[in-house]
Amino acid sequence: TLDTIYTSSAWYSVSEISVTVPAQDSVTVLVQFQPDLTPGNLLDTLIISGDDLDNSELNIPLSGESVWPVLDLSETELSFGDIRVGILETMQVTLSNTGSDTLFVDSIYVADDLSGFNVALGEMTTSRSLKERIAISKAQSVLAPSKKSGLKGGKSDRTGLSSKNKSSSQPLSLNNNTGSKKASTSLKTGSSSPVKTGSFSPVKSPVIIGKQSNQLTANSVLTISSEVMPGESIGLDVSFMRDDTLTVVDELRITSDDPLGNDVVSIGLSGRSVAPVLVLAADTLDFGHILSESQLSVMVSNDGTDTLNVSAMAFPSGFTGSLADSTLAPGEAAELTVSITPEDNGYWTGDVLLTSDSYQQSEH
Repeated sequence: TLDTIYTSSAWYSVSEISVTVPAQDSVTVLVQFQPDLTPGNLLDTLIISGDDLDNSELNIPLSGESVWPVLDLSETELSFGDIRVGILETMQVTLSNTGSDTLFVDSIYVADDLSGFNVALGEMTTSRSLKERIAISKAQSVLAPSKKSGLKGGKSDRTGLSSKNKSSSQPLSLNNNTGSKKASTSLKTGSSSPVKTGSFSPVKSPVIIGKQSNQLTANSVLTISSEVMPGESIGLDVSFMRDDTLTVVDELRITSDDPLGNDVVSIGLSGRSVAPVLVLAADTLDFGHILSESQLSVMVSNDGTDTLNVSAMAFPSGFTGSLADSTLAPGEAAELTVSITPEDNGYWTGDVLLTSDSYQQSEH
């Protein structure tokens, strides 16, 4: 008769606390090892006491190592800063298993599929051993652009560009009458059109980790193996691009079986899509009746959120001019001076054409 069968720690337990063994027979007692998150080699002793006259107590050493996966991220925040509208910018983040057991990653995805952020597998930063086990299945389909603009879930600060009364989408119109014979002139007035903010609905591109799938979806889907062995890493390429101006805050979310409270982790994503906007203080310069060389000026300003570059200017016959500064930071302005030197009597008119990298309208 074995009166007591026990261990002294919570890491080990037995299936029977006492047992009777018939003569010429045997019984099986299960010893279970259930470690917590205590690191290292865990020791204990299985103590068995009974009515054996030669050996009333038996001590059996127990040892086992507690192992678990640990999800570690190279970055907790990705700040893209100011990115020009229509330009794709990519940053990298590495997901590593620094634990001692296999890590199962369930999903990697961007929280808001309208934010302009996307995620894809980083081939250069993913462990070679992991890439050899990855089964990649990409499926893409073309979506019609959504009419929605901005974030439906994340925070946003709309910095859309709007027109002002002084803005003009038409070339600068010049009018002059150099002849004294005409008592009145008909002045050409340019129409003012607002500069509209575009809208963009990027397609959500999650990284789904699990079973391989060939099903076509409305997203760009990357399916990879769910197991990340100790010491292996998954490289992720996180990109940001929008076709409108917007400040965006979002999250890249990762779910796994990390037992240390990292079963759901988030990487903060932020970026601002910016663009310059050229605005003219007036759309018409009227020189009136003149007898000699004359000049007028108009202010050219950048009402956008990125540097404006004026690359070229074209003047109609009879007119010349210059711009004080062809590179304008957001909020800056420069004086455009236009001169006329009449070569003959008559009515002189035309348009000054400014070429720049202004948002949605390269010519004014």
